[in-house]
Amino acid sequence: MGSHVAFLMCYAESMRKEGLKTILILGAGFAGVRCALELSKRSSQLQGYRIVLVNRHSYHLFTPWLYQRATTGAPADGLKIPLHTIFHRQSVELIVGEITQIDRARRMVALKSGQMIAYAYLVLALGSVRNDLGIPGIKQYGLALKSYADAEVIHEALKTRYRTFLGSAPPGSLFQVVVGGAGLTGVELTAELHVKLKQLAQGFGDSQERFVIKLLDADQRILHGLPTWMAANIQTRLGSFRHIQVMLQSRIEKVDRRMVTLQNGDRYEHELFIWTGGVAAHPLSRVCPVDRTSRIQVGMDLTVAHDDQTFAIGDIAICQNPKTHRESQQTIVTAYTQGALAARNIVHRINGEHLSTDHRSSPGYIVPVRGAWAVSSLGLPLVGQPAVWLLHAIHLRYFIQILPFPDAIKRWYTHLVATF
Repeated sequence: MGSHVAFLMCYAESMRKEGLKTILILGAGFAGVRCALELSKRSSQLQGYRIVLVNRHSYHLFTPWLYQRATTGAPADGLKIPLHTIFHRQSVELIVGEITQIDRARRMVALKSGQMIAYAYLVLALGSVRNDLGIPGIKQYGLALKSYADAEVIHEALKTRYRTFLGSAPPGSLFQVVVGGAGLTGVELTAELHVKLKQLAQGFGDSQERFVIKLLDADQRILHGLPTWMAANIQTRLGSFRHIQVMLQSRIEKVDRRMVTLQNGDRYEHELFIWTGGVAAHPLSRVCPVDRTSRIQVGMDLTVAHDDQTFAIGDIAICQNPKTHRESQQTIVTAYTQGALAARNIVHRINGEHLSTDHRSSPGYIVPVRGAWAVSSLGLPLVGQPAVWLLHAIHLRYFIQILPFPDAIKRWYTHLVATF
């Protein structure tokens, strides 16, 4: 009874604030940031409403550079973009806090600090978390690459464990890094691990370069879901480096502190195991109808079933086109596009207009693989340095879209110089 009264009191207090109803966005990833910016742009059509963005951290994480931070140490400024910089002069209120409860019946969200936020419209953009697929040992012994903190852990572990290995390992033995999962993250990370370990070998005086990186995947090919020609080019690129081994049809059965065991009985020692083989939607997604990976099932207008005032976008959501039966992909482009669509549909809903279902199909992919080399399927197929420059241009465009121009140029250029 007491908690119920507290909820109602907080609700009343929140709703009285400035006499405005709240459009509440949870999560400041690519989907959440785009949604907030788009709503702010249309604030003149939102009379009587305020826009509130809640995020666990005070920054927006630019994940395309995360694997470089984990390996070669890309500048932090480019990855951690302060939310106050993005939303300076925007009609968006920022709250930094950890979400502990979503009560859709009462339209309330609770934060760890004790703060309660009442909302009229809710946008769930909380992203994804690591999914160990039920494989024993991955949670205990596997490192992840989902956050800035994860990148820092991998970066430090590489240096520390390689140095320790060189000081104690018998002649002829190899420092073995195993990467589980040959999707986009696994492939890009493997390539940059090769760069970093060569640098460490030189710095530690290991002229023989006594290391190997094993990229494992249960599938018959890398990069499942990407065009076959892209995967073939990238696998050839990875195979051209002496210290990288791509091992397909290698389903992991369990992981121990120093050993990876496959279902076929093969065993591989490791000094470092990094799991990139699975993700699941944020645990709070379960307040809505979800699929087997906990992704929220939404319609083409991005609303949750039986709730036309709750939207889900980005990695936390799954949308199936009723005509093509194709499911939405967990990519940055999808998240960014959905953020804009959700914002437009909130405006449409408030103004009594029909909701849009205009989903753009995926324009393609760009996959960087070690140094000034990438593969792109955006428009004209590109392989090599031209694809890298296209990727740099896309990153610059994104920064210009969310940041003041001088800051966008500075962050982009600093990273470019540091990583070339």
